Amino acid sequence: MNTLCNQQPPMADRTFLARFHRKLIDDRVPLTGSFALTHRCNLNCVHCYLGDHRRAVLEPEMDTSRILSVLDEIAEAGCLFLVLTGGEPLLREDFCRIYTHARERGLLVSVFTNGTLISDGIASLFADRSPQCVEITLYGAVPETHERITGVGGSFRAAVSGIETLLKYHVRVKLKTILMRQNLGEFEDLEELAESYGIGLRHDAMIFPRFNGDRSPLDLRIDAREAVDVDLANPDRRDKWLEFFLRTRNTPFSNQLYRCGAGVTNFHVDPAGMLQPCLMMSGIQYDLNKGRFIDGWNGCIATLQTRKAPVRFPCNTCSYRPVCGFCPPFFNLESGSETVISDFLCKMGQYRYHSLERMASGGSRNAVIETIQER
Repeated sequence: MNTLCNQQPPMADRTFLARFHRKLIDDRVPLTGSFALTHRCNLNCVHCYLGDHRRAVLEPEMDTSRILSVLDEIAEAGCLFLVLTGGEPLLREDFCRIYTHARERGLLVSVFTNGTLISDGIASLFADRSPQCVEITLYGAVPETHERITGVGGSFRAAVSGIETLLKYHVRVKLKTILMRQNLGEFEDLEELAESYGIGLRHDAMIFPRFNGDRSPLDLRIDAREAVDVDLANPDRRDKWLEFFLRTRNTPFSNQLYRCGAGVTNFHVDPAGMLQPCLMMSGIQYDLNKGRFIDGWNGCIATLQTRKAPVRFPCNTCSYRPVCGFCPPFFNLESGSETVISDFLCKMGQYRYHSLERMASGGSRNAVIETIQER
């Protein structure tokens, strides 16, 4: 649903792009990747899937030379879009060297950061070698809310200072937030804050258990209906969802378990150098300290898309699947199995589907709720 540009290209260009995208999929070109440079962080967010940030200090991390070599390898394999993330990636003393090398290899780099470590030096580097964008996370529109979630006093002011420093250097900035019970009431204020800076805001309500199995973050989730209502409250977001719904609602049913880009055009690399199909899918890994990226990409990573769903798997023939956020790794984190569906995602898909269906036919919100209750 996220796009680099809100303006639609002409029909002829869209047709070409569709054919080009199809070829990338058929040829399994690793077009888009994320690279977690560290799991260390200077914040301790209540919902973080990594758990206690202090443990990350003991985790192994690839050294600078190997990271630079991996960047060479992924560029040679066809990668174009790369996210540098963490933890907090700016905690690495070699971040500037890593970022510069990635840009020199022609990679279009985005940086995901909490914004608290943005300095004039970092902003100047970004001004000289422009990133696609720098995404900064704010969890509240006021310090009290943000810092109740981050667990660190002063982190709101530091993040805002980081935003302002980047804008001073004319670096493209976006804000993002995770919707949870603690900050749902401030979402409109966050939108206004982003608008005051002239930058975009994206959000997500997909809180899931920690990678160590701790399920406590699930207590922070908002209701599935609340999540969809936020999605559809904004006219621009609503129009994009409606266009997506109309385009995908007649998608042919399939028993293929993974229908996303993981392992087809997308990949993730963790700080220790483990190549995975995506951030959440750690069941298939290739050690980049022992082999080249292309060998892992064409080897074990390619096996993900051969997985089939069990017979009578309910999602195989579910009309809600295109709009529910269907994600087997999400299921696995929540239930311990990639084929035990998430009730949260299922409810969100059901409500979103009927909301969009009614909007397409000019119906009301109350009618949507009545339809769902009848089912």
